[in-house]
Amino acid sequence: MKKKTILFIVLIFCLKLFTIEVYVEQTKKGNFIEKEYETTTIVTTREKRGTVNTEVWQGVLLSDFIYQSGISEFEVIEFLADDKYLVRLSLEQIREFKPMVALSRNREKLNPNQYRLIGEDMPDMYWVANIEKITFLQKKDFLAPLRIYSYHWILDQLRLHYTPVRGFRFSDIFNILDTNSAGPVKLVSKDGMEQILPLSYFKNAYLQQDDDKYSLYSFDIPSGMWMKDIMIISINNKAIFFYDDIDKEENIKYREFIDLVSENDIYVTFPNMRKVTDWDEIDWGGITFVGVMVD
Repeated sequence: MKKKTILFIVLIFCLKLFTIEVYVEQTKKGNFIEKEYETTTIVTTREKRGTVNTEVWQGVLLSDFIYQSGISEFEVIEFLADDKYLVRLSLEQIREFKPMVALSRNREKLNPNQYRLIGEDMPDMYWVANIEKITFLQKKDFLAPLRIYSYHWILDQLRLHYTPVRGFRFSDIFNILDTNSAGPVKLVSKDGMEQILPLSYFKNAYLQQDDDKYSLYSFDIPSGMWMKDIMIISINNKAIFFYDDIDKEENIKYREFIDLVSENDIYVTFPNMRKVTDWDEIDWGGITFVGVMVD
């Protein structure tokens, strides 16, 4: 009985010691201490598997946390959960979604190792449970893409796997791109969702193929992070573009889709990307398009 009592006391002590670590780049700046901030209440309504759930959350608005932290030199905030679930929010997204670090759920106080990132109008993919670390980051780790690849040109060179899913290994894709960087990797879906992940998250990952849609499948990250219907994969200054429906005669503003990858403001004529036998490589305004067809 004495051993059980000692173990119980140790568990309580460890729980009280838990705090969310706060970093700026790679330097630890302290911990998130909930008592230092004013709290507010948010009510969320979400539909999941046909059931509508309304929940009441109390916590610290992320904007208040940023202001009181005194940290101003950053462009994105990264949230890491204890199961490696990782989300990055830009300043623009923070202003749009008005997220909160939730300390209680339906009037029940959460333990410090259960604190969550939530938002009334924030997509579910950006919600994070059991936050372990918050990091303020600059966007300096992303380069403007100078080479844009047709996905057909890439995938036609790769072996199609059938287990554990029908698709292609991300490691094979990165080998084709001949990238020696440690990442990170940016994914953008056709509905505008954006995800930036460390290259290590793709070690055992697949680009799952389902008819004309491609999605992330990985053993190393929670299934909630598996982006669906990918439009862009970007690493270093290279990007793969998953699209077939652009009229070759239409002048489109490059920025309309590539802003999702980096900062550019040039106009190009984008050729038709239908699958063909002979691929061309074409330069426009300092950008090289690989695996395209021009009549």
